[in-house]
Amino acid sequence: MKAILRILFTGFCSILILSPTAYSQGNTHNFDEGGLIIWYPSNWKITEHQLHFLMPNTEELSVQLEIVEAPDFDAAVKISTIELKAMFPNDMSSDITETVVNGMQVRGMQKSSEKRRAKYFVLQSPSGKYVKIYCIAAKDILTKYEADIDKIIENLKPL
Repeated sequence: MKAILRILFTGFCSILILSPTAYSQGNTHNFDEGGLIIWYPSNWKITEHQLHFLMPNTEELSVQLEIVEAPDFDAAVKISTIELKAMFPNDMSSDITETVVNGMQVRGMQKSSEKRRAKYFVLQSPSGKYVKIYCIAAKDILTKYEADIDKIIENLKPL
């Protein structure tokens, strides 16, 4: 019995040591305008122009961050919903998910067409800013990076 437990324990430890940790490694970026700390995978990079762009090193897609000028959170969500409907007029879905990430209210939306797909997230930061985090890409590319994008959202923190 002890031999079996020893083998199981050794096997378990080997798996832990040899398995790549998908999200334990990464980088953070201070998005000062939005009052957020953004975690992103180590195989991604961030660029700053007028907007902030997160992207995998392959640059197959970009996740954009920007401030939404709106009088309140519901209006910020409505602005994003209107943008999505304009880009994807044939997608009649209107599902909006509501979650809380590190004390911040987050609403998520998705739309798609035959070839493209979009993911939008709108949140209210503790500094009172409304931040839109979104990605529009070919369906297969967005699907490929969807887990990374969701992990970025799950790891948002206030500055």
